[in-house]
Amino acid sequence: MRMGSDSRIKRSLVYCFCTSLCFVSYNRPVYSAVPIVAAAVPIIELFGGLVARRAIQVEGMNLMRVGLTRFATKVAANEALFAIPVASSLNIKGAITWAGVASAIGGYSVSELIYNDIDLKVATNAQLNADGSYFVDVEKDGVKKKININFKPEVLSPVFIYINSVTKGEASKINGVEEGYSYPDNARFYITKDAYSAPYYFGDNYEDVAIQAQQFRTYSTYTPTYTDFSETVTDKIVDSKGNISFTEKPYKLHYIRSESTFDFDIVGVEADSLKYTSSGGLHYHPDIEGLSMFYTVYLKVTTHTKSVNTNFSPCKTTTSSNGSTSTICLPPQDYDYLTSEREFTYNLRVSTNGSYKVASLEAKVGTLSELEPEFKTELQKQAIDYEVLADIFNEIMYSASSQTDYDGLPYSTSKPITAQEIQSVAKEMGLNLTQYDLFYSTIPENDMLADVEKQYTTIINNNTNNNNNGGNNSQGENVDYSFTPPELEDIPTGIDVLSYLDNLFPFLRDFELDEKKADCPIYHFDAFNQTYTIETHCPLLEQNRTLTEMIMLIVWAFVSLRIILKS
Repeated sequence: MRMGSDSRIKRSLVYCFCTSLCFVSYNRPVYSAVPIVAAAVPIIELFGGLVARRAIQVEGMNLMRVGLTRFATKVAANEALFAIPVASSLNIKGAITWAGVASAIGGYSVSELIYNDIDLKVATNAQLNADGSYFVDVEKDGVKKKININFKPEVLSPVFIYINSVTKGEASKINGVEEGYSYPDNARFYITKDAYSAPYYFGDNYEDVAIQAQQFRTYSTYTPTYTDFSETVTDKIVDSKGNISFTEKPYKLHYIRSESTFDFDIVGVEADSLKYTSSGGLHYHPDIEGLSMFYTVYLKVTTHTKSVNTNFSPCKTTTSSNGSTSTICLPPQDYDYLTSEREFTYNLRVSTNGSYKVASLEAKVGTLSELEPEFKTELQKQAIDYEVLADIFNEIMYSASSQTDYDGLPYSTSKPITAQEIQSVAKEMGLNLTQYDLFYSTIPENDMLADVEKQYTTIINNNTNNNNNGGNNSQGENVDYSFTPPELEDIPTGIDVLSYLDNLFPFLRDFELDEKKADCPIYHFDAFNQTYTIETHCPLLEQNRTLTEMIMLIVWAFVSLRIILKS
């Protein structure tokens, strides 16, 4: 089937690979009894062998037409030799690979060409570092890693990632500090909450764990002090006549007498320097090099205390000029408090969880050329996908046969190249293609003159020799390569077109223009004291009336037909 041939880039790629077809050399009999050894570029050799075998099945095909096929692909390829950038990561030494072809014209992403059991991934986009470089996030089995790369990946120039090893750690990392009667395996550090027994505080940072524990121990033993004040006061009231009376007012107050706040600052950390404890226990984590099993965190606690001044009295009495008294009781204000500070340093022993495992991922990134040693063996174990090759070969043949005045090997989308046909030819030629060929087969740099005519001639000669010797000329599967031209509809004639309009507008059949009578215009003008009359054209037009009518009828009929056909 036809795949995206409208795209200029895709067509360019097709032309490029048509060149690779034409430029391959076939220098040995392909029907010999001895299996053929694969050439340096087996996919190109396979494609050439397939075309040659199709050619011998076509009636009227000859050496000249095979040469025209080669010439057509070569001409097409000359227009697209620079379509693929030399710097593409899909290139090998500046030459594009068949994986690039499948990605560009076959509609395949590179990741679709890679089998799942190979630790090879691709990325077509990246993120920017602060310094302008790029990085990709690699993930496998829940383990993630940020890896820097030296180029910006794109669809036709992805970055390849080969994962060497993965050490699975815990699925989730503890953020902050948590509490529990036991600590999970993904808790890196832990400490008892009250310094004696469970529950525990645990987390990913021993300093945070130590601060959380000390905060609990500090606040669990601290309580502010309060004062409950209750008193009834008596006010003396003297009126304007000198009469004296008394009123009582009850007061109940509750206020802070002393209150403290705390600051927690780490002033030092010590890791156990001995490898073993006196009892023979490990002082370092069994799996993580350099991670001590115990950390002593020195934590300074600064206490900020405010307390009510000892001279503070909640009630105050005022006396007016006439001898009246008024007493008001209020809780202490900010200025009634005194502040003080004291510091104390605690040392807290934080333990490392021996069951904790660090997740790690080791990977190498780069282009196909850079990563070949990493996964060459793995790719050579995987059979190539012949459906991918069929899609590519069909697009190449379609583009080649679509050229103007093409008279080479016929090709029809009604009888495309199939995966089974390719497999049959590969078996016949002794070619065992793998995924490695898909990723690393390129157009040879020093073998750019294809000899398709010689390949075709060799097959003809071998067939003739086999027939003369009475041999069995078996060619694998019985594939019908004959060309079936497409069925075209009958081209409509002018009468067919006009009859449609006649049926569409039947009222026009009886349409007639009324005959108009007009006189030939005569022109007069004065010059040099004399009147001149121009009228000789009238008898001239009248003498040629029939001819003029015929010419104008043809002109207007042509204009009308052009308008109709253009619509």
